[in-house]
Amino acid sequence: MLHTGKEIFTNPKTGKPYKYRELFKQPKMAEFLRNISLSGKDYFYRGWWAEKAAAEIQLNKGFVTMEDFSKYKATWRQPANTTYKKYIVQTIGTQWGGPELIEKVNLIELAGIGEGNQSYLTNSSALFWLASINRFSAFVSSFIHFGSNGISKLKAALGLDLSNRCTKSSAEAIWEKIGTVEKMKIMNGKIKKLLGGGTGKIAVNHHSDGVVSVDKDGNVCSMVHTINSLPWGTGLFVQGNALSNFGSIYKAAVNLTEPGERLADAQQPIIVFKKHQRSLSTSLNEVLVSKPVLALSVVGSSLSFVTTQRFTAMLDSKMNPKQAIEAPTFYLPSPRSFQQDIRVEKTKFSERLLGEVRAMGQEITEVDDHEMRAIFSPDVAITIDEGNLYGCSNPITNGLAEGIKK
Repeated sequence: MLHTGKEIFTNPKTGKPYKYRELFKQPKMAEFLRNISLSGKDYFYRGWWAEKAAAEIQLNKGFVTMEDFSKYKATWRQPANTTYKKYIVQTIGTQWGGPELIEKVNLIELAGIGEGNQSYLTNSSALFWLASINRFSAFVSSFIHFGSNGISKLKAALGLDLSNRCTKSSAEAIWEKIGTVEKMKIMNGKIKKLLGGGTGKIAVNHHSDGVVSVDKDGNVCSMVHTINSLPWGTGLFVQGNALSNFGSIYKAAVNLTEPGERLADAQQPIIVFKKHQRSLSTSLNEVLVSKPVLALSVVGSSLSFVTTQRFTAMLDSKMNPKQAIEAPTFYLPSPRSFQQDIRVEKTKFSERLLGEVRAMGQEITEVDDHEMRAIFSPDVAITIDEGNLYGCSNPITNGLAEGIKK
């Protein structure tokens, strides 16, 4: 029942890989689906398939064991949320991506980014603080989830309790530590010292898809699908199912994850609501309803940096999705900068703006188009404005924005 990709994708009639218009059959996959229909989820998590998959993974020096399969449970997590000016912000309720995004949104509000004409695209103070906030929060996430006792070590080194990053009080405590240019310089030094024995590199995400959608009734979805792996597959199949090398870029986090627990998730899909736009009368009382105005999903190695830029561009600068996605963008720090710099594509930001931000103490590395594509994070967004929908997806990675009128 163990197969290689070559065996599955070779046409038995020709002995060669399937060609366009040839009929591709997957009898082993059909057998797998038949067993699932008869035995339910236990076939996958505790039955024959799990045993064979775990054995194959172990044989190829992977991490997943039969204990991981048998103890795993699909769980519903409450979304993480906060308020931002006149908006309610919702994201996934995981222990990594959700809290990081909520922390950044709270810090962005404290920093006053987007107030008046404070766009990060034209104002040096706004760009400095948006870059600094992104660097700080991304550092905290990677330090917590790629090493042991990260929260206690950060408390000792930074004087911050980062065990509940979704609260306004946590953001206020952070802002007290970083809220001036001089304080940020001191924090940068502490971050660099904590990363002194390593590269400070944040793991990258590949082979991911962001999806956002909204229907005529105003129901909104924002999601990310990813296997957190560099190559999509391993070439190994169990009963027609690919062993996809999932989570391979998070090996350190995998080692820290107990059997039955979920691997920490760095994704940050977001839905934004405008507070109490209309009310619905019921037989009992009046119900206040918050109206969705934005759905955004970003993938790729710089997703945590790009998400907040699109967020403030569309909400604060009132850009539509196309304008926001095409705006100049900064990306995650260089691998050996110890989380000190941000990277920007040459000629995208004005030299005056970059010079002013550098003078404030923010390191900036300008990269060419080739290097930019290695750290690029494609995104897709929809805004809802009085019933009018505006959608855009980045064309570099074959993104698609489509409206269907019924």
